[in-house]
Amino acid sequence: MEVIFPVGNAYPFLMMSKVVMAWLLLWEAGVAREKLDEIAAGKRIPPADMRNLSLLAKENTDTAFCIGKVAAARYFIKHVLPEIDAAVKAVKSEDLSMIDIPEESFAV
Repeated sequence: MEVIFPVGNAYPFLMMSKVVMAWLLLWEAGVAREKLDEIAAGKRIPPADMRNLSLLAKENTDTAFCIGKVAAARYFIKHVLPEIDAAVKAVKSEDLSMIDIPEESFAV
């Protein structure tokens, strides 16, 4: 029976924190989107009209903050979250090649 050492896959497991970060950013973006919709309704701007919301952000800090939250979540989900696929494959591989390195191979 082969013993699997989890330390070999510690780094890919640490990358799973990106899934939690994406979930938090998505949750925050949902709250921000609701606030943007309220702001837009108050100013009689269609909620999907990002051009006018961006103009409003120059004078309204709440609008600017909410636009930033939505944009940050969009960026993270499109550019950072895809890295998780590779981490999952690494964890599932159960590769123990680091255990096969002879002790003599390390510098003394």
